Amino acid sequence: MQDKKNWNWDAGKEMLADVAAMRKAYADVHEFSVSADGTKIAAPVKLEDDTFTAVCNGQAWETSFEKLWYARFSPDNRLTALVMEDDAWTLAADGQAWEEKFSYAWNPKFSADGAHAGMQVKQDFDYTLAVDGQAWETTFLATRDFAISPDGALGVALVQVENVPEADIWKFNSGTWTVAVNGAAWDRLFMNVWGIAFSPDCKRVATQVRLDSTTYTLAVDGKPWDQTFTSVWEPKFRPDNGALLAPARNASGWTLVENGNPIWDGGFSQLWYITFSCDAKRIGAVVATALGKWTIAVDGKPWKNSWRDLVVGPVFSQDTSKTAAVVKHENRWSIAVDGEQWPDTYDMAWDPAISPDNRLVMAKVEKGGKYFIGVNGKLFSQAFDALWEPAFSPDGSKVLIRCVEGGKYYRWVAPVSQIAG
Repeated sequence: MQDKKNWNWDAGKEMLADVAAMRKAYADVHEFSVSADGTKIAAPVKLEDDTFTAVCNGQAWETSFEKLWYARFSPDNRLTALVMEDDAWTLAADGQAWEEKFSYAWNPKFSADGAHAGMQVKQDFDYTLAVDGQAWETTFLATRDFAISPDGALGVALVQVENVPEADIWKFNSGTWTVAVNGAAWDRLFMNVWGIAFSPDCKRVATQVRLDSTTYTLAVDGKPWDQTFTSVWEPKFRPDNGALLAPARNASGWTLVENGNPIWDGGFSQLWYITFSCDAKRIGAVVATALGKWTIAVDGKPWKNSWRDLVVGPVFSQDTSKTAAVVKHENRWSIAVDGEQWPDTYDMAWDPAISPDNRLVMAKVEKGGKYFIGVNGKLFSQAFDALWEPAFSPDGSKVLIRCVEGGKYYRWVAPVSQIAG
């Protein structure tokens, strides 16, 4: 993940690409992607000979491919894409494709610093993981999902290792799924496995598992917890002490458990999307206090207000005293801060950001086909044709705006006073 301290925070507005000209120059232009620091904008494009390439800041890669899609920037700011050459798929970064190619490839992911990349691949009728251009020697019947540890040392995949003959419910019940770490599968098999979590030191791996048709728990390095539940959701390790937390359902409803034991009073109708504050001392989650009553709980205590349609995972301020989240009620979107919704509603809203001094909550919102920056419930006067989530500078004095106006892409660093009024 990029360190915002290293970004250019000099105030000013710079035009980096003529998006309208790009659309005229190529037969087809696909979805645009923007780097986190705003210095690059890119998209897959179709050339006149029906091949594809990627264009970054108006400059096309020197290489072209039979197909190119899912263009995204890695954490270290490289432009990556899934590409096809000679009817085989691989990953390309800044125009250079991996030498090894596969029948199909999808779902590229990166280590925290972007130095390591992996993706799920299919070779003939077998499935496995490819990391940094090399496929695991071990193959599997299927892969469900995967993750790369933040330090890049571990590639972990949810894999099916045994086949289930048609209508063989006994074989299915005995378990055919497990977790593979750097190609080596756990000895224990499960009926199902979902979600991957890494310990803070990146040495332990946890996942949610289904032991039989009604019994769920968490497994760490292949060993299930002694405690079982009627359902669980994706686990997370505490960043401070390495304890494993997960939402779990017992006879009284959903609660939060740590190393198998409840730490919240619980009784929720639903609980998921665990979020830690930056110092890991506070825990937030999305909860339902009853059917159709969605809200945020912080340290087990729900906000007083709830929303019928949806609440997205919480965002903590740096001092942990403030919490914000995207909410949806009767098909309208808004932002709620410490349980209080902004007065206006929108066609869509994105994850909020809280200023370092805790005074401002900012979010990208959509209204009437245009995009705006909302700050503390009020819209910045300027509308944009396209907008990516704005970000506060580390000292909170400026805002990075990545936007398209009049067919041109701009990287704009503006004083907070200009945006917030």
